[in-house]
Formats: sequence, structure tokens, C-alpha cells
Amino acid sequence: MGIKKKLGMGVMAGALGLSLVGGGTYAAFNDVETAQGNYSAGELDLSLGHLNKSLSVNNLVPGDTIKRSFEIMNSGNVDIAEVLFDVDSNFQPGNAVNGGNKDEGAFLGQFNIQMLDSDGRDILADHFGGTATVADLVSAEAFDIASSDGFDKKDGENRDSDTITMVVEFVENSDDSNGDGEHDQNMYQGNSTTLDFNFEATQKGGQPR
Repeated sequence: MGIKKKLGMGVMAGALGLSLVGGGTYAAFNDVETAQGNYSAGELDLSLGHLNKSLSVNNLVPGDTIKRSFEIMNSGNVDIAEVLFDVDSNFQPGNAVNGGNKDEGAFLGQFNIQMLDSDGRDILADHFGGTATVADLVSAEAFDIASSDGFDKKDGENRDSDTITMVVEFVENSDDSNGDGEHDQNMYQGNSTTLDFNFEATQKGGQPR
């Protein structure tokens, strides 16, 4: 074989080597895995139920006692840390001949709270020192009314709940400050108020998941 022929084969072999390097290498075996995560927010759901009677009472007179009970329950899938409770009043002065006093605080002060209980927890003692009027309840800052450390999330058909019981008395006072035979409480005849009982549930703190 001549020298020129040998050199030509050498150049061809070199070009082929460069082509292989430039094209890269391939493996026949391969394995691909995918990890998927779904992030969804829970549902915080506080429900009210099992009210024993209507909260509305008409034609009250001094000496009447009102007892009501109802449940607060966790109907969601998120643990509840506390249930904050507060009361709003929408006062309406009456137009009775002997009444119609326009002092909302004085009128609400005629109603003593004898009992405010949450599944055995004496809320009246815990937050008011044992005695309070509806006026005190309306003016108070929101407070936790749950019986213990909140409510666990709903488990199947089971719902963690508390029964709230309240007893209110329209106090009877026959004082006659003016000495004219008219009782002082006559001034409240015809007065009324609409009470809104507000409940705000808050979640328990987050945790590593």
C-alpha cells in the first residue's frame, strides 16, 4: 500500500472519531419518577343548633325569668382553638304613657344574669366575678365561651360541641323615689331591645406537616 493511501485512511478515521465525540453517548435504560403534592385549605365551620326555645320574649314584666340553652359545635375539618362571644344591643325606647325611658344602659341593667354556663364551666364567675347584668354583657369585650381548650374537628358524624345555658331575670323593684305612688320601674314600660349573640371561632395554631 502506498504512502498516499495510508494517509488518506488516517484522515477518514480521525474524522469519524470527531463525529462520535460530537454526537454524545446514549444509555438504553432509564427511570423517571414524579412526586406530586396537593395543597388545600381546611374549612373552619362553627354551627349553632338545638335551641330549646326562641330567644325572643315579648311583654316581659318585672319578676319574669328567661332560661335558654343552645349548642355551639365544630362542623368543619379544622380544629377550633376558642370561640369568642360578645353581644350587641339595638335599643328601642317605648312610647307607653308611663314609660319610654331613653337610657339604654339603665334599661339593660334591669336584667340580671343568674347563670351563664358552658358544659359545666361557669362563664359568669370566670368573666364577671359571679354577677352581671345584660348591660354588663353588652359592654364587655369579646371573651372565650368554650368549656375547655376549644373544639376538635368533625370526626365522621361526631361533632365536638358545648351546650350554652343562660338564665336572665327581669328584676323586680317596687321603689318609689318620688313618693307619688308610681314605681320607679314604670319608666321602662314599652322599652325593648334586640340582642345579637355573636360567636367567632378561631383556628388552632399551625404545625409542621
